[in-house]
Amino acid sequence: MTLILASASPHRKELLESLGLSFDIIPADIDETPHPKEAPKNYVQRVAREKAETVHQQHAAKVILAADSIVTVQRHILGKPTNRDEAETMMRLQRGKRVHVLTAVAVIAPDGKVFEHLSDNWVKVKPFTEKELNAFLEDKSSWKGVCGAMRILGGNGAAFYPELHGSVSGIIGLPLAETATLLRRAGLGV
Repeated sequence: MTLILASASPHRKELLESLGLSFDIIPADIDETPHPKEAPKNYVQRVAREKAETVHQQHAAKVILAADSIVTVQRHILGKPTNRDEAETMMRLQRGKRVHVLTAVAVIAPDGKVFEHLSDNWVKVKPFTEKELNAFLEDKSSWKGVCGAMRILGGNGAAFYPELHGSVSGIIGLPLAETATLLRRAGLGV
């Protein structure tokens, strides 16, 4: 049985490879705009499911794995910053706070059954100085391409997070233990 990862995330690819699985990568192209008044948990679960369903429509005989991650601060959904100003705004919102990192995983089996999991974790963001913030923002590798401008591994931003609670792989983008369980339920020998 063939597995497809419906994501272009290099972190998800690397995490999934650590399970020893072979898979193809076919990123899902969907509209990820939150619906009005949509709760963060509902949003991230919906997006993960829609990604999986989109790829499943063209590859129904395969197991499809999709995921989505967001950072939330007081019900504000923080996506991926597209520029320095957005990264700065996101980091200022998080300064000195405990923020949630939600990662939803959706797996669709060849028979169409959907298996899902929501990984709800939190991260403490230190009360960083303006000097630390400016150094962080200067190094695009610290914030570019990650939700909430939060890069736990690599870049100079890793020192901003003195405390993590929950699944580290879930915070990075794919909760491995739970994902392995979903894949087994979909018929893959993991």
